[in-house]
Amino acid sequence: MSQSYRDELDRLLSGKKDTFPESEQSKERQSPEDQSISYYEDGRYSMFISFVELSKKRFFLNYGNLKSGEYDPVTQSIKLIFAENTVELKGHALENLYYQLMANEVKEIFQQDKRYEALQGNTPIVYAIKTY
Repeated sequence: MSQSYRDELDRLLSGKKDTFPESEQSKERQSPEDQSISYYEDGRYSMFISFVELSKKRFFLNYGNLKSGEYDPVTQSIKLIFAENTVELKGHALENLYYQLMANEVKEIFQQDKRYEALQGNTPIVYAIKTY
């Protein structure tokens, strides 16, 4: 029995069904300067995406309700259209984030203060989360 299978079995038997531990590989993907996005462990079932605003207000939506997405490189924005909600993300270097959202890899998106823009380089960073 592989170690990952044992860990998963232990997690299920302990009753922690809604926790999603991050593997070493997924932690490597989230470098120290990339605090604005967290990812599901590779191969894990990705059901929800959570959005966290600067005020720490949070909301999540089901990936199954995601109907379409649109990336605009001119305005550096991503529009995600869910069954009953639309979420617009504005930020910096969002193209990679767009592809990660398409693959349902993103677990949480944390809004960041725009004053840190110069420190981010090519790392995707979200400065505004708007839902309607």
